[in-house]
Order: sequence, then C-alpha cells, then structure tokens
Amino acid sequence: MLGIYLLFVLAGRPFYRLALEYDKSQWLYGFLGILSFFIGSNVAAFFIVLFLTLFGTIDFTQYDDNVLGLIGVPFGILTCWLYYKFLKKKWENSTVMEGNADVLDDNFLK
Repeated sequence: MLGIYLLFVLAGRPFYRLALEYDKSQWLYGFLGILSFFIGSNVAAFFIVLFLTLFGTIDFTQYDDNVLGLIGVPFGILTCWLYYKFLKKKWENSTVMEGNADVLDDNFLK
C-alpha cells in the first residue's frame, strides 16, 4: 500500500502538475508518468536478466521476483525523470514558438 502511495506521489503528481502548468490533460500525463516508471523498470530488469543469463553463470530461477523488481527500480526512476525532462523541454519550446498570428514574423521578435 505504501508503494502505491509513493508511486502516485513521486511519479504521478509531478506529471500532473506539469500538465496543469502547460494546459495539457492532467490525468493522462499523470498516468503516463506512472506508466513510464513501470516500463523503464520492467525493460531494464528484462535486459539485465537476459545479459546475466547469457553471459554469466547466474541462474535467476533460484531468486525471488522481488529481487528482480528491486533491480529495476533505479532504472524506472531514471526513465520517469528523463520522460519528465523531455516533456518539460518540449512544452517550453512549443509555448515559445506560439505567438500572435496577427504579427508577421512574430517568432523572430522574441
């Protein structure tokens, strides 16, 4: 239960507030923030297990699934942070490019 709360607070709320700031769909981007965490952690855990199984002598069938989940957490946090920075930069650049349509070459005046 605590993990779900932390996931919503640490991954969902920043995306929700960012979308609110740039007038985007808050719930959609809050959900996408949480989804980016899960995708990053699962993809990283998959490739780590694949790499260690192919090139190492480690057999992951003897380990618990919680170990694999803990291996993927830092990568999930990194993916979530990178996606947040990407969206913020993308939306900052799009708001700068939007201008007054009545003025010719308004983008060059700023």
